Amino acid sequence: SSTTDWIDTDQDQQAMGAEDGAYLGRDPSYRTAGTLMSDVSELRAVAGMTPDIYATVRPWLCTLPVARPAPINVNTLLPEQAPLFAMLLPDTLSVEAARQLILKRPPQGYGDTTEFFKGAALQGATNAGAEGQTAVVSKWFALDIDVTLGTTQLQERALIDATRLPARLVSRQWGEPS
Repeated sequence: SSTTDWIDTDQDQQAMGAEDGAYLGRDPSYRTAGTLMSDVSELRAVAGMTPDIYATVRPWLCTLPVARPAPINVNTLLPEQAPLFAMLLPDTLSVEAARQLILKRPPQGYGDTTEFFKGAALQGATNAGAEGQTAVVSKWFALDIDVTLGTTQLQERALIDATRLPARLVSRQWGEPS
């Protein structure tokens, strides 16, 4: 609820949420963003977020400049990302079964998500609405570049939107490696 309150534009606090009043008493004080997060690190400022929780969820999160879920591309999932797919089918597909499904992916990938979900059904899973949360083509790309020249290190992160062509650069960040 605090995350929803962080990005919504009103000051109506949800149950277990936090609007501006919860942050104005802090030192330093600040307000909710009232807009989509532009970087996952913003989550650290949300009420209830602890360093331990952030460290646990950080590898599984991304931010996009759109207010809708981005489908998970079943052709690019790595075996270690099996929890991302298993979470779409709670109580029907274990993380290990999802990992096995990813490992058995055809070399050329799946032509459509129906083909992928046939394999999930063989694992005992039902797709109950998860098909709309998956895709076989990526529309958003994150580019991470690390450069080392002598003793100097630099990192660039870029977000590319390929929802329409030509693809466009949405954001770019430069800095020291984190």
